[in-house]
Amino acid sequence: MADALVSVVLEQLRSIIIQEVGQEVRLVVGVKNEVEKLTSSFRAIQAVLANAEERQLEEGYVKLWLDQLKDISYDMDDVLDEWGTAIAKSQSKVHEHPHKNKKKVCSFMIFSYFRFREVDIDGAAESKIDSFSRDARHSMVVFRNYDTNPLPATIHSFKKLRSLIVDGRRSSSMNAALPNLIANLSCLRTLRLSRCGIEEVPSNIEKLIHLRHVDFSWNKIKELPEEMCELYNMLTLDVSGCEKLERLPDNIGRLVKLRHLSVNNFQFMKMRGVEGLSSLRELDEFHVSGSGEESNIGDLRNLNHLQGYLRIRWLGDVKDPDEVKKAELHNKKHLTHLELRFDSRTNRRIICDDSRTNRRRRK
Repeated sequence: MADALVSVVLEQLRSIIIQEVGQEVRLVVGVKNEVEKLTSSFRAIQAVLANAEERQLEEGYVKLWLDQLKDISYDMDDVLDEWGTAIAKSQSKVHEHPHKNKKKVCSFMIFSYFRFREVDIDGAAESKIDSFSRDARHSMVVFRNYDTNPLPATIHSFKKLRSLIVDGRRSSSMNAALPNLIANLSCLRTLRLSRCGIEEVPSNIEKLIHLRHVDFSWNKIKELPEEMCELYNMLTLDVSGCEKLERLPDNIGRLVKLRHLSVNNFQFMKMRGVEGLSSLRELDEFHVSGSGEESNIGDLRNLNHLQGYLRIRWLGDVKDPDEVKKAELHNKKHLTHLELRFDSRTNRRIICDDSRTNRRRRK
């Protein structure tokens, strides 16, 4: 039965790939149904594997068969991601150029039910990471207490690594390592680099098309590259505590699957484009610019799936009280806590300017 299932899935996959020409995805008639069938079959394989793992089947031939089935499943997961990314890009182009001919497209989301194989490294122990299988298909590497030492060079050989977590101590060595990490670890689903002293996110991050969860919190990042907006599978983005970060990418609204966005910051951050994140479930802070196109409180209008806690800051800079009505906060029925802060960047500037003037007069 399992062999038949795999054969059917591979045949469906082959029929879709045949319709790709010259690396360009063509939105052919009936592709929606084909992708839905493929997705259904993929979930069936996941259910078989999850059940087998729960029952802890250890027989040699069963384990070998399950390992082979997992490999097929991971390959399918990668292909589905690539297909979904191509479709999302096409959708984005249609939204940006609404007057061009529209074609029907579809999107879907795959969740993995498989357990991670994890290696936990205190510092940057080369010997421990050497013992880890380079062929691990769904694995996590965790560096704890990462300090000034560079990451082991062997990490770049983990081509199929799914999760990389670095618990940093504000080291600066990650800045040089990050571009190569991104270039080599193309299968990453989770990238957590908190407190690693990162000053710049390289533009080649767009190559990590499978990324779901990104954590750059408490770094020295000044800006996020627009290329991040090509990561259409992203579900979580955490840039909280990045005090030098002045703005989110202008095209962040392209991340149509994004559900969790954390920007908690003492400094003002321009959040233009957030209005396009209609799937957003969690947003810890929204910063109001008060004027221009930087980030207006009305941008919250369509974010009606927000849950839990939301803090709205810099409301003291809103000149027209009617602007607040545009946010339609009464429609945010799933919020349990709403904090409104009427702090003002404008008044702060005036006070600072006055204090400088007074100091000059005393002199």
